[in-house]
Amino acid sequence: MITGFGIFTFVARKYIYNEIVKQVIKDNQVIANQIVDIIKDLQLKGKDQEQTKQHLKKICNDVQLPNSGFLCAINRSGDVIAAPWLDERPNVNLSNSELRKLNSDSTFKLRTMRAVESFKGYATLPDNHTDVVVSLPLQDSGFRILVHQNNAAIEKRAQSYVGPLMLIGGAVSLILAIVTYFATDRIISRYQFRIEVQNNELRDAYTEIKEKNEEIAAQRDELQKQRDVAQQRKKEITQSIEYAWHIQNAMLPSRQFIADMVQDYMIFLKPKDIVSGDFYWFNRQGDRQFIVAADCTGHGVPGAFMSMLGMTFLNEAVVSDGLIHPDDILGFMREKIISALNQQKKDGENFTYDGIDMALITIDPKTMHLEFAGAQNPLYLIRNKELSIIKPDRIPVGIHKTHESFSRQSLQLQHGDNLYMFSDGFPDQFGGENGKKFRYKAFRQLILDIHQKEFDSQQAAISQAFEKWKGQYEQVDDVLVLGLKV
Repeated sequence: MITGFGIFTFVARKYIYNEIVKQVIKDNQVIANQIVDIIKDLQLKGKDQEQTKQHLKKICNDVQLPNSGFLCAINRSGDVIAAPWLDERPNVNLSNSELRKLNSDSTFKLRTMRAVESFKGYATLPDNHTDVVVSLPLQDSGFRILVHQNNAAIEKRAQSYVGPLMLIGGAVSLILAIVTYFATDRIISRYQFRIEVQNNELRDAYTEIKEKNEEIAAQRDELQKQRDVAQQRKKEITQSIEYAWHIQNAMLPSRQFIADMVQDYMIFLKPKDIVSGDFYWFNRQGDRQFIVAADCTGHGVPGAFMSMLGMTFLNEAVVSDGLIHPDDILGFMREKIISALNQQKKDGENFTYDGIDMALITIDPKTMHLEFAGAQNPLYLIRNKELSIIKPDRIPVGIHKTHESFSRQSLQLQHGDNLYMFSDGFPDQFGGENGKKFRYKAFRQLILDIHQKEFDSQQAAISQAFEKWKGQYEQVDDVLVLGLKV
């Protein structure tokens, strides 16, 4: 009798447990499919891994399952990347878990996992106990969603239903079978009702998530639209500036014109923003050659406007007005720039200090006589491997707190002399290991190191030295280095 009662109890308990587990699997499958559908609506495809993880974490944390159940997500390597307990137990990997089927006709894979004490809502279970888990892949994302139902909770629920059956364990087998049948049906119906209620709650939660996702998608589309407009405007502005570069480049003297004037030369011009505030200018009137290296205030479009003014006023001073001395030319240009930029100071008004720093030389090829005037920028002369600095006036071509006249310096050149004029773009460039300026001392040493090379090689060496020094740092200004041989 006791043996029969025990067998009956075991069979009844096993039957109820299996029926509940099957129902849990079906319900979990429904939940998993709904979760997957919602996640598909989130349009995870094409998003980066970190953004996908954040979406999965929000879903796994927000969706509450009944009976100590929970959602989690894993990647291809088995790492748990989203779960309610992930902050308490990070770096969990399920790649070594065993895969089984509940029985031969089950179409759902079960993942067995020994519970860990620190997992929220779990207690340590024997090895032969399993959590009921439905695992479904998230298409095109490389992740899987796992719907867990705690085995201990299922067993407790089954045991609560087996208890009443034990009271009638001595009854006739037929009565036991009938009672078991109706009790089991009632249990399953009750559980199905509860699951249906919980599913409705989940559907409401999914609807809310979906609505929020649609709102986020609308905001994303608006941002995308604004970004596209900004990119189109940037493209149009860039195209306009590139066209302006062609205009500016056309105003510079041609390489053939320069080659006809001087024995040998090199020009390294590197604008910061397509068009340049640095410019060079060559001209010849009678037996006198005019050579300029200039650095206008600013760079990019504002600097380019100033450079156009500078070239215009140089042509007016030399070609139209016939000025031949560099100090007179700088003085003429200063008055023109002050007038053009309306820099005269009036009562209650402030003027801008926009202007041009430049080095200007004139050379008589027959007498080898050079005249120099400088506004902030010097002239370097290398003779017999020694570098001399012909210093400029410390005033710009433009408005200044003092209105001194520019000075004129004269030199007698020798065959083989090298002359160099430049802007401050190279010496002031940040770079190197410590992000410091290149400095004028290092610039002079660079010129000395390369001055005996052919000028084509000198230009390549200056370009290479600039790029190496700049490295990953941003170019801070336009760069101009002009060299020529007497």
